[in-house]
Amino acid sequence: MIAEALRWLCTPCGRDARRYGYLYEAIALQARSRRCAAAWAPHLTASRSFLLAAARGRSGRAVILGSGLLLDVPLAELCAIFDEVILVDLVHLWPVRRLARRFPQVHLLTADVSGALAALAERRLGGTPQLPLAASVDWVASVNLYSQLPLLPRRVALQQGHPAPAVDAWSTQLQAHHLTWLRQLAPHGVLLADLRQETRAGTGIVLTAWDSAPLLGDFGTPAKNWSWQLAPAGELADGEIFEHHVGAWNW
Repeated sequence: MIAEALRWLCTPCGRDARRYGYLYEAIALQARSRRCAAAWAPHLTASRSFLLAAARGRSGRAVILGSGLLLDVPLAELCAIFDEVILVDLVHLWPVRRLARRFPQVHLLTADVSGALAALAERRLGGTPQLPLAASVDWVASVNLYSQLPLLPRRVALQQGHPAPAVDAWSTQLQAHHLTWLRQLAPHGVLLADLRQETRAGTGIVLTAWDSAPLLGDFGTPAKNWSWQLAPAGELADGEIFEHHVGAWNW
């Protein structure tokens, strides 16, 4: 806990990302990734392999949306393919910053690509997908970001007193806009996104489920899919398991 508190204090981070919990979540995810390394390994391998296979034969400027801890991003291999690799997230922890410094063509961009935080700062529901870049993008990857986009904004919006039905509709809109914007951003790219999330009891009974497949329908059938035990047995109370079913698309 002391180490995590020091990370919270010492990590360079924008005011809104700190205030709305993005820094806290990044540090918590880093800790979970260490505890659940074995359970996460198949998902991380599948993500990295798909990204690398889709990137082969491309060139120019690549943008990684939701670069996170870079556990699911084959950074060194992408740097051998592209002239420039831009890592986009609201929080870049120090291990990511140190790794990025090894590659002269890597640049960190701290940004909220949904535009939701700017809207919430004005206590309204809104936001337009945006990427503050002066030049065009040749290849883009949205890496396990899609289902995370509305989570913290939704919590903040409810705390601000916005009606739950309006917040739910806005959350769905954030995701739908992200999908449309991706294909406009670059002529080629990759989407890694959750088709379904499930919380299961130790007996295997599904306790809760969230299905995002209908929203992802415009992308067609995923080229590949796999499961990710985000919280394996022993991580949650009462032996529950939290699992994502991930789809992978490229264009």
